[in-house]
Amino acid sequence: MLVTDIVGSTERAAELRDEAWSELRQRHHAALRREIRNFGGREANTAGDSFLATFDDPAMAIACATAAASAVREMGLEIRSGVHLGHVEGGGRDLGGLV
Repeated sequence: MLVTDIVGSTERAAELRDEAWSELRQRHHAALRREIRNFGGREANTAGDSFLATFDDPAMAIACATAAASAVREMGLEIRSGVHLGHVEGGGRDLGGLV
């Protein structure tokens, strides 16, 4: 399971204002969705500027996180990512688990 969010998103949103921030966030979302697909993942949930995706292979989640960071860096954004390597419980948009 891969979780990402934009570093400093609140400050960036305030700086850009609604329309420009919305456009940049849409570009971010498109890039994340592209990389998730490229690495065989499945988007599970989004909230604001964060993503939750599942992968069958933890190595693909890590590779996706690296590729996504590069893709959004070209937009002037930085993301932080976390990979959950334990058992995942739940389904659909409601996932969790302990490690």
